Parts: sequence; structure tokens; C-alpha cells
Amino acid sequence: MVSAIMVAAFTQAIALPQPECTLALTGAMVWVDGHFERRDLAIADDGTIRGSEVTACARELSLPGHFISPPFGEGHTHNIEPQWLLDSVNQRYLAEGVFYVQNANAYPPAVAALQSRLAEPGTINVAFAMGGLTSYHGHPEPVYVITLSGIMYGGMERAGFVGQAFHTIEQEADIAPALDLLQEQGADFVKIYLVSSENFAERHARMSDDAFWSDTVSRVQSGELEGEAYAGFLSENVTGLNPELVAPIVASVQARGLRVMAHVSTSNDFSVAVRAGVDGVLHMPGAYFGPDESADTYRLSDGAIERAAETGAFVVTTANVRPDFVSDDTRQAVHSLQAENIRRLREAGIPVLIGTDRWNETSFDEVGHLVTIGAMTPAEAFAAWIDTGRAIFPDRQIGAIAPGYEADLLVFSQNPAESLEGMRAISHRIMDGELLDLPAE
Repeated sequence: MVSAIMVAAFTQAIALPQPECTLALTGAMVWVDGHFERRDLAIADDGTIRGSEVTACARELSLPGHFISPPFGEGHTHNIEPQWLLDSVNQRYLAEGVFYVQNANAYPPAVAALQSRLAEPGTINVAFAMGGLTSYHGHPEPVYVITLSGIMYGGMERAGFVGQAFHTIEQEADIAPALDLLQEQGADFVKIYLVSSENFAERHARMSDDAFWSDTVSRVQSGELEGEAYAGFLSENVTGLNPELVAPIVASVQARGLRVMAHVSTSNDFSVAVRAGVDGVLHMPGAYFGPDESADTYRLSDGAIERAAETGAFVVTTANVRPDFVSDDTRQAVHSLQAENIRRLREAGIPVLIGTDRWNETSFDEVGHLVTIGAMTPAEAFAAWIDTGRAIFPDRQIGAIAPGYEADLLVFSQNPAESLEGMRAISHRIMDGELLDLPAE
């Protein structure tokens, strides 16, 4: 016998109002399971994809000869922070088809001031790491205290950045307080810094010497260290976390239900990060070769790739983060190594995602670089660009076109999986089920 409770529950379920179709997309090729196939789509009034039944829709958009896909993601940037920059950056990302962005280090008070604007319709979705974990005077401290302080933060002293733009971790006892603060600040994930970890002891001894640090600041302020000279100084001296602290940090972060992602510069940094079990690596080693360096410094080891595959870690490319540092003498070797590392990661089944880490560029620059150097085909880069958004927000129904998924969509007038030109040919953008009308640039 069916109980009265079951009958009541069933009656209530069938009485629930069904979402109405507000927009039908017909006649296009739709991205499904890594390829395009002919389908119609119905978008419901709750901002989700209802399915392929397009009858009784309030509006129809006929799209023969067009291609529909999920939008793209930017896996590594820092340009979502200054309020004066948000409108232009938001427009550039949306124009490019990027709806999901990951800011891999930021100053929390500035992020807090942005949140109401980021919640507005027609605005990119952003995940923030807040301040990263590093050693005393380790990266990114010099960038904030010496370089950005006068440009963006009114000449703020170091004390104003500690516990905000970065967290100093010198011993295991420092981990919990830093994570407590990050959670209070609303960090969506935690970033750790590894920089030439194979040379940590000697570099940390120099950078943690306050006299050496003060002399460095004076040399920068006097103009003695600037441009390539300053960049060279940083590449030869700056370090990150003590590699022995990485495993306990990763375990502590993940025990709190957060993901942890690593900044790396060398192949040894990559090995330390993946052996500790990070969820993601936010750089490809080998964006450029320093003095007396070769591909061996940046070629990923078979063991590290195997470990990354075992843990399910993803890797964000940032292969073209410093094209100005790639000399004519090293360009071919740098690009060959980048293509080799990416190919080996992909062959191992490791998600390789798109990220730029450049203030003045959005992620199409990185996609174009990867295709140009032969690291990915256009089809591979297109798929990776879509997968990047899903990796940024893994708990959301995005990155695929299926019933119940968020109706965030791109419409192309050419096949975007065939060429860079096709990826540029966006005719319509749909966010939360609504057609976006971008202002003129």
C-alpha cells in the first residue's frame, strides 16, 4: 500500500512549476563531448539549459552555419583588482568569450571593494586566492613592496601587505594562522609559492638578511636596478617556500576543504608541488631561460608527470608570460621545450589549461602562442580553453552543454575548433540565459 506521505510528496512534486523556455537556439552545431553535432537548444527562464525541446519558447534565434560552445576560462591572472580597470578588463574578457577568471594573488581589501560590482549582471565570474604563502622576503613580496607599492597602493610599507597580499611561512606553526586569515578574507583557494626550490637554502639566507634586503630596495629606488637588471636580480635571488613545508601546507589546506595551487618556476618546483599533492600548478616551467640555463632546468621529469596524473592535478600553461625575456638565441629551444612538456603532460592524461599571468593581455594571447609553437592544435587549444572554466569553478554546472547546466554560451560564425580566426569569430554571447549586448570598445 502506498502511504499517504508518499502520495503527498508525489502530488507536490508534479505540482511544481516547470521552467519556461525564454530562448530557442536552432539550426547550429553544438559542442557535445569534444565535438560539434547538430542540435537545437532551449534556454529556461531560470538561466539554465532546458534541453533540445524548443517548442513554446518566447524567442527563437535561428543559427544555421553557426557553432555553439561553452565559454572560455582564464586560469591565471592578477588584473581583477583595481576598480578603475574593471570595466575595461571585463569588456575585453567578454569580447574574447572568457566568462570565468581565476585571480591567483590579490590584495583582499581591494577585492572586497569589487564584490558588489562583480555581482552585477553581465560581469565575469572570478575566483580569488587572496594573498599567497611564501617565505620571508620571498616571491611575491618584492613585487608588492618594491614595485607595486608606489604604483597601486599609495607607497604602502611592508607591514600593510603582510597577511594581506602575502603570508610569511617560516615554520609549521605559521600555517594555521595564515589559513585562518585567508578563510576570513573569503579566499576561494590557496596559492603557494615555489621558486628555484633546489636553491632555497642559499637564496633564503640572502633574501632574509635585512641588510641585503634594504640594500636591494635602495638600489631599486635609486634606479641602479631597473628593467632587465632588476628582473635578472630577481631571477637569481628570489625564492619561495621552504620545500620541506609544502607537504604539511597542502595537507592543512585540503583538510579545510579548500584547494591549493602552486606557483612554480623550475622542474624541481613542479616535482615538489605534485609530490605534495597540490590540486593545480599555475605555471609551466620554462617561460624563458635565464643566464647559463638550459632546457634541463625546466624539463619535467617522468616521475613528476606520473605523480601529477595519479593525483589528478591540472597544469596552467602561462607559456608566454614573459616574451620579452626570450632572446633570439634561446627562442627556438624555449618553444621546443614548452611544446615537449605540454605534449608529455597531455599524453599522461593531465588537464593542461589556459592561463596568461599578464596584466596587459587576456588569454587569447596564450592560446595563440600555444598554437603557433605547435604545443597544441587549434582543436586542442579550444577544448582546453573551455575546460579551464570548469576547473576554476568545479562545483558549478558549467563547461558543457546539457540539461540543467548554466546557460552560459558562445555562438561562432566559423568553426572555432579549426583555427584561431574561428575562435575570434564570436557572433553572440549568452550569460545566465541572457544575450549580452557589449558596448563599443
